[in-house]
Order: sequence, then structure tokens, then C-alpha cells
Amino acid sequence: MFIDGLAREGDSWTVVNPATGDSLATVLQDNYDGIVITGSHYNVRDELPWYKPLIEIIQHVASTGTPNLYGGCFGHQLVAHALGGVAGPSEKFVMKAETVHFLPSSGNLLGPVPASLSLLEVHGDWVSVLPPGADLVAHSDSCANEAFVAGAARNILCAQGHPEFDVQYCFTETLWDLCKSRLGSADDIARAKASLDAYTDVDAKRFLALISNFLRHKRN
Repeated sequence: MFIDGLAREGDSWTVVNPATGDSLATVLQDNYDGIVITGSHYNVRDELPWYKPLIEIIQHVASTGTPNLYGGCFGHQLVAHALGGVAGPSEKFVMKAETVHFLPSSGNLLGPVPASLSLLEVHGDWVSVLPPGADLVAHSDSCANEAFVAGAARNILCAQGHPEFDVQYCFTETLWDLCKSRLGSADDIARAKASLDAYTDVDAKRFLALISNFLRHKRN
């Protein structure tokens, strides 16, 4: 999903899935321009064996300022955890189209950004405490630390939302039937459904373009 939204002509992408046994040993030697850590049904508290090499990659990227890295949802939480922040269960399970508000100062780190974007959110965990030295760039009603920038060269961007998802995946195909029982009351379910009914992917495409630009920007 992310590749479809981020790729540009001439790109070469490599998919590595450590959860199924793919090795991370050569990731830092392969001279990638950017790394994307996606969402997952796992959470930071699982402490699975493949977390350790992935955390070491995150810490190396942060300390050296290269390459650029984007973390989404689980990736957002794991990066925060790896760099000394805190990720854990959120106050309630979230599945809806959410208005994400960007701080006025975020333009200094990300380039031109809108005041807000409507993005899909599906999560039961969140980043409750940012890593030391990280800069908050966006917040939302469901996640105070919605997006942040970190790293020695400000080369790491992380966000809780899912710009790579579409409503068909969230609502009519896969996630809705799996997750709606976790939303709480009938009113909570109705509000979530209404937000998805009204959602368009215009803002998601804008955010994917921002992420793509971030990954390509030369900082060193």
C-alpha cells in the first residue's frame, strides 16, 4: 500500500518483512535513500526477537542522520520506543477519519504543510511520551502526539495515521468487521461509520506526497 502511494518513476523498492523471517542484517549496508516502517498488528509491548535489530537500525538512523526514515502507526510507536519515548495502550480504540492538526512550526521541518488534514486512524496503542529531543509536528483529538520529527539531521518523520489505507480496506473489505466491536457503544460505532462515510482520500494523497518528499530530501 505504501509503495503505491510513495513511489515515483525510476524508483526501486525492496520489501523486507522481519516478522516472517526476512533478515535485516544488510539494511544499513544497502545504501537505501529512505526506510519506511509500516503499521502492523503487533505492538511495542510484544518484545519479539526481530524488534531488536529493527530498533538498532532506528537508533543508527537517528544518531547518524542518514538515511531518511518514515514510521507509520506501529512504526511511529516503535521509533518512539527505540529513541526513549513511551508507547502503549491508548485511552480507547480508534477507527475513524480524524482531523490531524499541524503545528505552525512544522513547516520549518517538513516544508509547506496545510493547517490540517483528514486521515484514517486505526489503532489501540499510541505514543504517550515523545522521545527526548523530538519535535511534535501534529496532534489530533485521538492522539496528542500524532506526528513527530526526530534524528540528528531531523531525518525521521513518524505519524500515527494511515494515509496508505483507503475506505474500501477500512470499511467494506477487511478492518470494519474485525474491529468495530472494539469501538465501544453503538453511538461510538455510528460516529466512526459516519466519519468513514464522509471520508475522501484527497488529504491522504497530500500527506503521502509530503512523506515521499521527506524521504527523498538530502540532509547530509
